[in-house]
Amino acid sequence: MILTQRLSFCKIFRADFCDHPRASYMQYFDQSRKTAAVVEIGRKFSESKNTFTVGVSRIVDDVKVKAKLDNEGKLGTLLQYKFKPKSYLRICGEFDTIAPPRIGLAVVLKLPQD
Repeated sequence: MILTQRLSFCKIFRADFCDHPRASYMQYFDQSRKTAAVVEIGRKFSESKNTFTVGVSRIVDDVKVKAKLDNEGKLGTLLQYKFKPKSYLRICGEFDTIAPPRIGLAVVLKLPQD
């Protein structure tokens, strides 16, 4: 089920054969949809576990910055640079309060189709 307004978006979905229902809400703060905040809540019935995640996203020129923080203390970040149409350089990281940080690097290229 999806409910949409001009600058907000709400989504309710289920995963893992309905074991993990989630609901999310996104709010854009400008008409060009370059700045947004997201909240997601979920429940995993098989583990009797609730999840709560908040996130932000900002696009400046050809650079997208995203960050999210969940109730277990995990902070995820993404820095994405668009250097050609449909070609990106992505640097992402995940920082946990218990485990050592993990950092990844990816180059995404979309080749033209004939």
